[in-house]
Amino acid sequence: MSPAIHGRACGPPPGEPCLDGFVTKLNPGGRFAYSTYLGGVKPDRSSGIAVTSSGSAVVTGSTQSRDFPTVRPLQARLDNHSCTELQPQEQCEDGFVSKLAPSGRSLVYSTYLGGQAEDQGLGVAVDRGGNAYVVGRTDSRNFPVRAPVFQAGFGGYIDGFATSITPSGGLLWSTFVGGKEADRVQGISVNQSLRIAMTGRTLSPNFRTVRPTQPA
Repeated sequence: MSPAIHGRACGPPPGEPCLDGFVTKLNPGGRFAYSTYLGGVKPDRSSGIAVTSSGSAVVTGSTQSRDFPTVRPLQARLDNHSCTELQPQEQCEDGFVSKLAPSGRSLVYSTYLGGQAEDQGLGVAVDRGGNAYVVGRTDSRNFPVRAPVFQAGFGGYIDGFATSITPSGGLLWSTFVGGKEADRVQGISVNQSLRIAMTGRTLSPNFRTVRPTQPA
């Protein structure tokens, strides 16, 4: 883990440090158990955290760093070349998912999560077995999907996503969630029966509804 911020060339002004994510654990008395930076040399943002029954923190967010720390990754490299080709001045983000050991001194797994455009992890939950459920938003038509899928293809413009990762960092399933306009999934919860609830926002008139209290 990192004791210092990495990025030193973001700005403005010149030399302004880049954003890093961080993870801090407090003990029941309110004292620091551990606290660490999490990121690379470009901007990184942590957006969601959940804790397993064994005390491991699972963190999701977004990163522009090609040197973001990875351990047993599902995706080993930042995948954003469609943005840099079309708009050389713009750097797309990928989502990330990182699981820390209970001590905070090492990573159990850490991976990029995204495709060739803009991707952000926005929320995460864990079940009693330690599986992680990550949600967010994506512009990437090639965002990784794996059956059983709720929605196999990109709906349009911006979609939400939901991805499940095993305790050791393997991919269980992954799906788009959205319609033909802008959608994002920002929160997720899983209960003891492994029932999953997600929430977010949509501009899509064709967003999928089942037994709706508001059908349109």
